Amino acid sequence: VGTHEDWGPNRSARIDEIESHWGLKGEPYCIMAVGHCLILSGANFEKFPKGWPLVANAVEWAKQTGCWHESPARGRIGCYVKSSGKGHAMACLTGELRNGFFRTIQANTGAAGDSRDGDGIYEKSVNLHGQFSQYPVHGFISVEKLF
Repeated sequence: VGTHEDWGPNRSARIDEIESHWGLKGEPYCIMAVGHCLILSGANFEKFPKGWPLVANAVEWAKQTGCWHESPARGRIGCYVKSSGKGHAMACLTGELRNGFFRTIQANTGAAGDSRDGDGIYEKSVNLHGQFSQYPVHGFISVEKLF
């Protein structure tokens, strides 16, 4: 939280560090930021699926390995993937709270509103049922198998 794209779209010293695990620079980084935090917490990089930087690939891995869930929980990764294949991922800070909302940390988003291509990393509330959102969450990845 507090990281901003100081060098242009998808770029800053911190964002470049986040993307360096995957040999990328200047790409959409929402799920890479979550992966970076997991690695800093002890996750084994070798256990991440090869296509991790693309949300759709991480979702497919989760479905194939029994790590896909319908409800948020602290430590899970909330995801949606549109029919175009583009998606967004967020780290869950809580399970479902009142009125269907849960707390997240999201990267490559904006401070206000609902964005999957913003200017930094922010803490946000998300509605589980997609109300007030153009990007409803489709499911959640549990991360235990990455450790």
